[in-house]
Amino acid sequence: MNKSYQEIVKKLHFDMHTPSSINNVGQDLNVDHYIEAIKTSGAESVTLFARCAYGFAYTKTDAACPHPNMQEDIFRKICSALRKNNIDVTAYIAACVLSDEEVEKKGLKNWLAYNSQGELYSHGKDKAIRNYVCPTSNYYYKSLLPYIVELAKNNDINAVWIDGLYHGLNEPCHCQRCKEKFMKDVPQANGDMTSMARFRWTSDMIYKFLDDVGKALKEINPKLSVGADVLGCIKWPIPITENNGFYTYDPQPSNLIVNAAMNLAATDWRGKTIDMNIQRMRSWQDFNCRAPQTLKAEAALCASMNSMLIAGDIVKPTDVQPDMESMKHIRAMFDYGETIYNKVKNVPSYADIAILLSVEQMRLNGGKWNLQTKFIEGAYQIVTENGYTSHILYDEDLKNNLAKYKILLIPEHFYIEKEAVLEIEKFVSAGGKLIVVGCIPGAVGKFERDDQANTNIFEKLCGVKLQGQLNEPISYIKIKDTIAQKYWNLDFIPEIGVFGQATLVSTTSASKQTGLYFPAPVYQIGARPIGELSEYSAITENKYGNGSVTYIALPLFTDYIKSNNFMEKRLIGGVLSQNITPYAKLTGCSNSQLIVSKNDKTLNVSVVVIQNNLNNEGLRVQDETGKIAGIKVLIKESRKINSVESVLDKVNVIQHENEILIEFPPTDIYNGVILNFK
Repeated sequence: MNKSYQEIVKKLHFDMHTPSSINNVGQDLNVDHYIEAIKTSGAESVTLFARCAYGFAYTKTDAACPHPNMQEDIFRKICSALRKNNIDVTAYIAACVLSDEEVEKKGLKNWLAYNSQGELYSHGKDKAIRNYVCPTSNYYYKSLLPYIVELAKNNDINAVWIDGLYHGLNEPCHCQRCKEKFMKDVPQANGDMTSMARFRWTSDMIYKFLDDVGKALKEINPKLSVGADVLGCIKWPIPITENNGFYTYDPQPSNLIVNAAMNLAATDWRGKTIDMNIQRMRSWQDFNCRAPQTLKAEAALCASMNSMLIAGDIVKPTDVQPDMESMKHIRAMFDYGETIYNKVKNVPSYADIAILLSVEQMRLNGGKWNLQTKFIEGAYQIVTENGYTSHILYDEDLKNNLAKYKILLIPEHFYIEKEAVLEIEKFVSAGGKLIVVGCIPGAVGKFERDDQANTNIFEKLCGVKLQGQLNEPISYIKIKDTIAQKYWNLDFIPEIGVFGQATLVSTTSASKQTGLYFPAPVYQIGARPIGELSEYSAITENKYGNGSVTYIALPLFTDYIKSNNFMEKRLIGGVLSQNITPYAKLTGCSNSQLIVSKNDKTLNVSVVVIQNNLNNEGLRVQDETGKIAGIKVLIKESRKINSVESVLDKVNVIQHENEILIEFPPTDIYNGVILNFK
């Protein structure tokens, strides 16, 4: 290899999932034309198909099942040509499906996953993708791992990228072997109380397998690494293991820049590479629909957070030829992002606010992948648009990392892992600030039933008593002439209507800041204006140990991501300002994201124009927008500046005794500054 996977900035990924019905696979492959296209893009590395979602390999091997209509060894031929041209190669493997041909030839029916009716599972969009593998079968260690080791030994690759492992989480296997090893009744439906235990059990097996793959690759070459798509990202929020080398994720195509930002906030602080993979799929997302300015904004976001976009395309299986015009499109994105990345890389990410994302929320989806994330999207976006920096932490992160942050925000969690809840209690007792929004979370053990969740600790932390949920689609907060008016900084003070079920609480030790208002009876085509004041609290504050807890009983974050109600953003901004003196704060523009990284000698401050998620339908496209002026960042810093380097356009930096004011020139995509201290 030329570079390890983690050292490479500009990466390409070409999809080539090919059913057995396609003939002449690779027949028209022209390696010279292929290399020309890669060079046109400026890529340093290519993710090359070694096994597809139909279960076929694209190299000559006995360890897997080559495509029956493959005319030559596609993987080895392209890999060899790329390496001769000093371009690195990552092997792509779709992991969870066996082809009909391999099942029949090798007699592998006992490796397959079956539903409760004894039928095979298949892909919802393509019935030819079937024969999903049972998680307790010998497939992973007797077939997949040997194939990975063979690829790594016989080809000059720098990493293995495994996709599709999440399919093992979607539906439980009901084979006799799984029933015996799970040692519980296999969950029958989404509402089954044992569903999360089954998710944890399956997830643990997948994580162990990937850790073993990482160990096996390091034995071949210490610079080799493995990563798995979505593993450890916000849809599967469990940190990856020591021997997994990188994170990778396909952001949702609607408003990709916000979805990418959330995943980066959950991973870039961990010190491991994460790449955002955006494809030209011609179906659920299309790279060529994205305007050049949009791509540059997304590349700038990733680059300023120690990552890069992986750009990709579908290639036809007959000639495997990348589209030259797409490569030119990609080149502009690569060049822009690389300029930023090379200046700000390798400085640890910093944030003032921690936002919790518990995998136990998977219980709301019946213990099935993937996690529904509207609540975390709304929380992250509101915090960002209020000018603060934040990281997303998982349950396992709290023990060793929570004390680094000034405040913990818990958005609309019904469930949190029991050990994580104890860490939260320690954090608040020691003087930490906690904001809980929406539900009163229940503490639950990893393998406990849903009905074993206990809200006692959070009721004590918040100083309230849980009384249930309001069975109405909307409820209201009234700020004017209440203690909660301190959170509001505009001249007009409206009531705030929040869609979604409010949580009903009465105070025990907490101080009520304002009450919860029920909606009035329906009138005028379904309108539900503010009604009577209830006996329940909408916002409370509670002293706990040396710390404090603010509780808001309405689901502001989920509603914000759906309705973009600016009053919800303003209210949370006011609550944050009452609880935190941030190290870094952006002012003057709510559609720019502040990104900070720092160490003992260097402070990087970046701003990226973001695309507000006005709704969740369609693609947010940023094309030929005007420049935004008035962006300022205030840094609470007493160290004396030794040198200032602007990343792109010249930035004005003013040092005061205990703070630094950074004034950015008008920008339409990105700007940044690097401060070095004496």
